[in-house]
Amino acid sequence: MDVVTLSPPDHRLPQELMQAPGGFIWWYADAVDEQGNGFVLIWSWGLPFLPGYASSERRSTPQRPEQRPSLNLSVYKNGKLDFYSLQEFAPDDCAWDGQDTWTFGPNSITSTVEDGRRRMVANLDLPVPGSSERLEGTLSVDGVARVGNFDESSSLDHDWSPLTGPAQSSMNLKFGDVSWSSEGRGYHDRNGGRVPMHRLPFSHWLWGRLPFADKELIYYLFWQSDDSAPIALAIEISADGTTATRQDVEVSLSTPKRGLAGIWHRDLVLSIDGEYWCEVEHVSVLDDGPFYMRYHIYGSHYGELTRGVAELCVPDKIDRDLHRPLVRMRVGQAADNHNSMWLPLFTGPKSGRVERLVRSWMGA
Repeated sequence: MDVVTLSPPDHRLPQELMQAPGGFIWWYADAVDEQGNGFVLIWSWGLPFLPGYASSERRSTPQRPEQRPSLNLSVYKNGKLDFYSLQEFAPDDCAWDGQDTWTFGPNSITSTVEDGRRRMVANLDLPVPGSSERLEGTLSVDGVARVGNFDESSSLDHDWSPLTGPAQSSMNLKFGDVSWSSEGRGYHDRNGGRVPMHRLPFSHWLWGRLPFADKELIYYLFWQSDDSAPIALAIEISADGTTATRQDVEVSLSTPKRGLAGIWHRDLVLSIDGEYWCEVEHVSVLDDGPFYMRYHIYGSHYGELTRGVAELCVPDKIDRDLHRPLVRMRVGQAADNHNSMWLPLFTGPKSGRVERLVRSWMGA
């Protein structure tokens, strides 16, 4: 079993993955500007982070991805989380046409390629617990469509593909009197697998992307055990969408630190065949949980500096009994009566959460 397979961007994930016990299928878009404003959007079936999904598989009673559709939105302001929503939907309220169009309740997303450019557009309409008002607006990522290499292949164990090279992003969202607007650099990819993430042959992974003026650099590091050296994959996507992929990557890591998810490294240097490729500094922790961390990063590549995005995941820690009640506090269920009483405190705009919590307790 390979750690991950980089597949061609024109290879569509098969709908049969919807039936894979404990499997997953998701699409991802993010954006960041020079001030640290931006978003992360994940639309999925079988997102491994959902409470009860991984533990069901561990008990040999796996659920299928088609049973657990969800939409996850994080909005960042000046390098800090300012809005959060992870909303599950009833399966009958969601659809994927097998190609470029998705719906999750009143939310619609498209990702299409025309004349060598890919454009992702999300029209959002999300509930905010403790409020009668909803988050509404549009996100987009528009850039060169990535062109695959001749040696790329597909694997249903863990199939991953960046879909854009250098791309621009736009965010226009509103909740009551609060709004978020920014334009920056965007990115779009997708993941799918018939093997549950916690069964894949690595203990944890670190992924990051750096948007330089005429290229996108991506690094993907996998540790097979906590004390092993990481297996590293380096990808460079040029302004015309062509992809250069290197696996003979050497990684130099700073002294480890410890977060809720475990050990992480503030700095790293990647070299290829002994020659410097890029340097990364994880400057701002955006999300620090028991199995997942997200960062804004600074990167340098032959003297050019930029701000990017990175994330760390420890799959074996996902959906453990100790943490599940805490995770449920951040996940809106398809049936409102299944929601945690604490959901308004951890969902929606950062401002006004306590007021929305009290309002929900009072039944207002």
